[in-house]
Amino acid sequence: MRCKAHSICYMVGVASALWMANENAATNETLSGSPNIVEIAETCDHGYAFAYNRTGRDCIEKLNEYYLPQPIWNVAGPLSYYVYVNRRASTHAINRRSGYLPFAHADYHLEGPPPTWSDIFDGAVHDRKDLVLGVFRDGACRALTKTGEIRPTLAERCHARELFKYATHLDACLTGFRRYEALVNPQRSDGKTVFQNSVQEIARRDDPDREAQLAKLTEMYMHALWMTRTCASLPAVAFDDELQPMQFGNLGTSDFSIDEFSKIMAKGHDAALGIAARSGDEWAIQSYYPPHPKRDPAYWKAMQRINPLLFHRWMATFVGGTFLTDEERMWHAVRAYSIERETSPDRRLADYLVDVKEGRIALDEMLAGYGVSVEGEHTSLGELVLRRIEDETLLKYPW
Repeated sequence: MRCKAHSICYMVGVASALWMANENAATNETLSGSPNIVEIAETCDHGYAFAYNRTGRDCIEKLNEYYLPQPIWNVAGPLSYYVYVNRRASTHAINRRSGYLPFAHADYHLEGPPPTWSDIFDGAVHDRKDLVLGVFRDGACRALTKTGEIRPTLAERCHARELFKYATHLDACLTGFRRYEALVNPQRSDGKTVFQNSVQEIARRDDPDREAQLAKLTEMYMHALWMTRTCASLPAVAFDDELQPMQFGNLGTSDFSIDEFSKIMAKGHDAALGIAARSGDEWAIQSYYPPHPKRDPAYWKAMQRINPLLFHRWMATFVGGTFLTDEERMWHAVRAYSIERETSPDRRLADYLVDVKEGRIALDEMLAGYGVSVEGEHTSLGELVLRRIEDETLLKYPW
């Protein structure tokens, strides 16, 4: 079966080429130190062309060293690419799901360490695929796909952590393929790519932060390049509306564009992540964008009980904004702040952003606008306000 242009076949072909280049590269260089991403990019291609046949073992080893220890939420937000057009930056979202997750990895206060890419890309994805097939056949687990309370007693039965890892692996790979395709797409008659044009424009401009811009763009590109290598064996199993598997055979022969393939694979991803979150996996709860509270109040009430910090932060965002006034969302942000101060005394009011009709406003500015003193922050909120927050008389809910 012939592949379409810019298809999954093309991206897996890239991955295969990288694999062959890695195997044939003659390098025994010992890694030392922790180079930044721009230095790694220079190692990978002596510039910014990134020809596949020059991407050797040393490049991939350095990318592994750089990315594997990183928390996955470091790149959960900026899954996009951009190019300068007429001296203005044009940003294009690649993974729109990440835009619904309004918190950076620093906002997740876990009892243990956060998940890193080494947890996701550990060589066990095909074993997890078999686990997913079994979990989807289990009626008790399958009932957790879209709605319902969080039931930690089902975590072991539903293999919650493994489902989270499987869903994250799938999401990261498809995002990486799409981002790489977008960045290597020729933009001009001279064959220069979006990435090359962006790099040249950043270099031409005299912005004081151009080094940071270049590093950010290079980070996006190198992560996508790393994905094409790491995701060479992505399982090509999709599911129908009843979560019955639909086999595609060899991914490299699939006659689907990347966008088409992403939509086909979405049901499996969404179901796996939903089950993982509703069976109580902490990492999954942090990564999951649940239905709005009117559609799934049981889940939100359970989140309020299990992770009140995350719940009140959600209520201060656009999710709560559908049902709550600006002032009501402000008090949810104050409640989250008071919870977080118990373990993070250095956390500032200004770190909290509240979604209001005019945009996003820092909590300290909102409180000042409502006549609440923010000098000295926590203590100056006053015992009365904090007491009313604690007994929840200031807090309103969507149900």
